[in-house]
Amino acid sequence: SRVFLLYARVSGVFMAGKILVIDSVMPNRIILKVKLSGAGYGVLIAASGREGLEIALHERPDLVIIDMDLPDMPAEVVMSKLHSVASLEHALVIMASAQTDLETRLRAFAAGADDFFAKPFVETMLLARIRSLFRVDEQLRLLSAQSDAQLSHDIAHEGFADAGSAFVMPSTIVIVGKADDAMRLKRKLPDQKYIDVLHCAHETAMNGTALPFEECDIVVILSDTKDPNEAFRQIATLRGRPQTRDARFCVHFEMDSRASDRELAYDFGADAVFLADDDAQEMGLRLSGLLKRKHRADALRDRITTGLMLSM
Repeated sequence: SRVFLLYARVSGVFMAGKILVIDSVMPNRIILKVKLSGAGYGVLIAASGREGLEIALHERPDLVIIDMDLPDMPAEVVMSKLHSVASLEHALVIMASAQTDLETRLRAFAAGADDFFAKPFVETMLLARIRSLFRVDEQLRLLSAQSDAQLSHDIAHEGFADAGSAFVMPSTIVIVGKADDAMRLKRKLPDQKYIDVLHCAHETAMNGTALPFEECDIVVILSDTKDPNEAFRQIATLRGRPQTRDARFCVHFEMDSRASDRELAYDFGADAVFLADDDAQEMGLRLSGLLKRKHRADALRDRITTGLMLSM
């Protein structure tokens, strides 16, 4: 992680951001503030949901870390109120709790949290996840700025604007790995009629031959425990293929994988990391969250493209 941060600073892609920590226990707030400040982030702290919302309205944080055991209101309510404000509608949210049971995790993801962390935090994993979230958020911010500029141009010159669409978008998830392993994972995923789940062999993904699909929203790479670097190479390779350039990437690890490899997956471009024994419903909720952000990015790109074509 230190090597990545050094590279990021030297290469100019270091992404600082503003993080709000909402936790009722003072030592928790202070410890997290020290760790996040040491990583280069601006950190705000609040002792309750109400105080956190007041700070968020004035400071507009990029990411909010919310403890799920606040004394004044549930974390889900804090998040809902946060996202009801136009300027904070897309703020990133990590929920955290000392309770790590499935019901607690499902509550977090069902509410729309970008991720859930068990307390006490594993610092290296938390920082890797934050870097991953900020990387994607920065891409969305750039697209949004370009889209807003294009929309302003359209209204000023042509008097039209695209109102967008509210219908459910059909989606494609591609599992990269051995056929038997891909089939087992496919059977585990919740069945949703508007999502196609396809298979692609590791060799096909890497050797430059035509991919067996025209476009893709999410790529799930089944990692080989013996050589996890192969999954990272596949992310880099597929980022350069037109069908998967804008996809969201997930790496699916076996239970005996190393925590350091899962952290590296985020720094090599993964948008989510799964373990073999993850609950099916939890995986489904996390994938739905990724699809939501992916389709938002697609809509922004489409608006930019359409505006450019109509203004010619």
